[in-house]
Amino acid sequence: MTQIFVGLMAEGTTDYQFLALIVEKALTEIVFDCQGQIDIDVKKIDCEKGNGFVDFVSNASKKGHQDYGITMLIIHTDADDTTAADAYNTRIRPALAFLEAQSAETHCKHIAALVPIQETEAWMLANKEALIKQIGTKKNEAELNINGHPEGFTNPKERIQEAIRIGRAELPKKLRDSLKISDLYSFLGQSIQIGDLRSFYSYQDFEHNIRQVLIDLNLLQSES
Repeated sequence: MTQIFVGLMAEGTTDYQFLALIVEKALTEIVFDCQGQIDIDVKKIDCEKGNGFVDFVSNASKKGHQDYGITMLIIHTDADDTTAADAYNTRIRPALAFLEAQSAETHCKHIAALVPIQETEAWMLANKEALIKQIGTKKNEAELNINGHPEGFTNPKERIQEAIRIGRAELPKKLRDSLKISDLYSFLGQSIQIGDLRSFYSYQDFEHNIRQVLIDLNLLQSES
């Protein structure tokens, strides 16, 4: 059996709460295609963000290598846009270029980018039935203003917050205000399955990035 320690660097605490669960599920599925049996252990990488994204990635790469001996580092950043192009051009590629110049003795250099379109919260809308159930409403997607594909939403976090407000508007005030979006990250991370995310271009990109790292590690055969 081969054991892989995977580091996860995420922009914020709630991102970790949601993405750590999704990342573990994704990796568990993907390694079935690998040669031999592989055990995955996902480690949260807490480190200083420094003066920008390149610093953040460098610090995470170094800390993950030194503290956990990670084989792969997943770096998360929200696109904050309708595509991931700007995030790749201004954040991901400069960070990869910096790490390329570092020593493998000090840094993890096998990097997989995870870039949700607009915000992480778009992925949280991959299973709307789970969200509606947790809100505790009989209103449908259209009534909650969450109908349509989440990658087309400009402000998915606001959509979820508004859905909570609409869905609980008829409850007594004490109950109405008892559910916050911060309560949903872990719950939806557990509820959402990888199949729910397969129509998301950003998830497809993330899975491609993971597979490429596994190919580079000689654990997965190239499809070409």
